[in-house]
Amino acid sequence: MKKLLIQYPGLEDHMDQLTALCGSRYEIVPIDAKITEPELAVLLPGTEIIFGDLKPAWLTDAPDLKWIQISWAGVRPYIGTVLPDRYILTNASGAFGTTIAEHALGMLLDLARHFRKYYEHAQTGLWKDAGSEWRVEGRHALVMGAGDLGTAIAERLQPFGVTVTGFARTARAAAPPFDRMITAEDLDAELARADMVFGALPETPETIGLLSADRLAHMKEDAMILNVGRGSLIDTEALVRELEAGRFYGVGLDVTSPEPLPADHPLWKFERVLITPHVSGIGFGHLKETQDRIWEIALGNLARYLAGKDLHNLITNEKGY
Repeated sequence: MKKLLIQYPGLEDHMDQLTALCGSRYEIVPIDAKITEPELAVLLPGTEIIFGDLKPAWLTDAPDLKWIQISWAGVRPYIGTVLPDRYILTNASGAFGTTIAEHALGMLLDLARHFRKYYEHAQTGLWKDAGSEWRVEGRHALVMGAGDLGTAIAERLQPFGVTVTGFARTARAAAPPFDRMITAEDLDAELARADMVFGALPETPETIGLLSADRLAHMKEDAMILNVGRGSLIDTEALVRELEAGRFYGVGLDVTSPEPLPADHPLWKFERVLITPHVSGIGFGHLKETQDRIWEIALGNLARYLAGKDLHNLITNEKGY
């Protein structure tokens, strides 16, 4: 009997569904989140399917493996690796848009309304005005990435009366929640007119350093930057230089480059920079709704796999944004 290895937490809550789908075709084998390479090697013979986030190098010698369903949206560790081409790789894109978009909007409002400063005041009972705010209504936003995450951000900006432009790799017609769509050829001009820029892109060779020193320098002086995609999108050293020069009203970063951000990194010193430690889209261990959605995607794909249908969230080396 072939094996289905499952590393996801919550297996006991979904065992009935798994048993109903698999019947006697697969042995369902739970594996620990901290499994070691030697422990995994013992299990790999006969394993056809894995639900989990194992190191690609550990999976090169798995003669029966056909499909890996990871619990992340980001697939960079798996692209261009030593994984054999015969493996099918699917991700959990679609599980994280809501939670990451809410995090991005929370950062925006915190920076715009000085909530952290007022919290500091409250610790000492200080009744003091923290200064003029940054109004969101009527602004123009550029959302870099028009997939699940970028769309979720755009949907949440619309009720604020924000005009939203989406950036994608390939040309497409604008449709709600985007008012306009652009590609790389229009990026420089759009960055120069944007009041707020949201990073919602995966890491690919094309997206690394896309917000370069030159592009940062040509953005509005009082613009907001909110990055919840990948830290490599932004030239970090250039961002520090712009902040030291007094530019940008606020910067919110849930992702950084390098990551983790060293304790002595200059980004920490800016009052108008809000940094969170890549927590906006954690799958397991945070929001139950996100965990349930990951399981829903995995089980839906399992049903399609067993029926011989094409899988959702199929990843290739040309995965776009």
